[in-house]
Amino acid sequence: MTSLALVRQPLAQAVLDNLAKVEDHHRRFSVAAGEAGLYGFVDSDLQALKSIGLVSRIQEHDEFFDPDDLYSLSLHLRLPSLHKLAMRSWATAFRQSDRQRQVELVYTLNEKQPPQGPIQVLTAAERLCVLEAPQGGDFYRQCLVIPGQMRLLPSPFRELIEEVSAGMQFYMLHDGVRWDLEFMSRHKLAECGGFSKLLVERAKALGLPARQVFGLLLSSPYATGHYWAELQICGEWIAVDPLMIRLLSQQAGLVCDQWPLHRSPLGALLRLCVVESYDHNGAPCLSCFEDKYFRQLPVATAGTTQYRVSYRVAVQLPV
Repeated sequence: MTSLALVRQPLAQAVLDNLAKVEDHHRRFSVAAGEAGLYGFVDSDLQALKSIGLVSRIQEHDEFFDPDDLYSLSLHLRLPSLHKLAMRSWATAFRQSDRQRQVELVYTLNEKQPPQGPIQVLTAAERLCVLEAPQGGDFYRQCLVIPGQMRLLPSPFRELIEEVSAGMQFYMLHDGVRWDLEFMSRHKLAECGGFSKLLVERAKALGLPARQVFGLLLSSPYATGHYWAELQICGEWIAVDPLMIRLLSQQAGLVCDQWPLHRSPLGALLRLCVVESYDHNGAPCLSCFEDKYFRQLPVATAGTTQYRVSYRVAVQLPV
């Protein structure tokens, strides 16, 4: 598609109109124009999109864009990107969630400067494990058996999901509005973390037991840190993730008829910790930490210091 054809799409203007609902002071202008290829854009695309509303900043003689803007534009314009490849692996994990799987999960440190002293690590046992500081590379391994499950939620949970999901669109929202319930409800824009918070709040308002959790979406070859909601049904906490189901149905080939929004993807998700409260900005604080501090990267920490970790996954399905 040429840049001219790109901006003539009504969809491009609609996406930019939605992005304009986020005030500019929430944006991080951290992606140089030459790096936008990761999102599927060439320079002529960026210039064309700027002509109809894409925001940029000139910094030190280069032009920079906001990564969340580029992510949402790339997603809705269906451009090829690394993010789209990741979504296909997420969809595969959802499709395989009704089959028992053996999963080897390996944590790998992705820091140039290794930690000094012990670190706290979130594990599948839903607790913090204290380890000596890794010097780099693999530092924690878990072998898990994930039971297959195929579960459709009953009433009144099904109606709850339909109500909260109605008209909601997936956008990679900026940090300043990602957890803002009023913003999501008014504009019908959300990403999975904020949406799961909204779903839990609505469930509780209706007297239904619900909680938000953090864990891993067990895609292969790499898992993804993820927030979702859990509803208590007949004494059991059941994962629900309707916005992710909608996203994968629209973007990654998940079959809508097989994956209605009220189907639980329980077997694709590994809970690591429950959200206990929210900080003054509305961001989630996990129960496994004593302080009430939002950690963007909670899996490997030392106090409030957070370390980048990748989660390598090898899946073995039954023959």
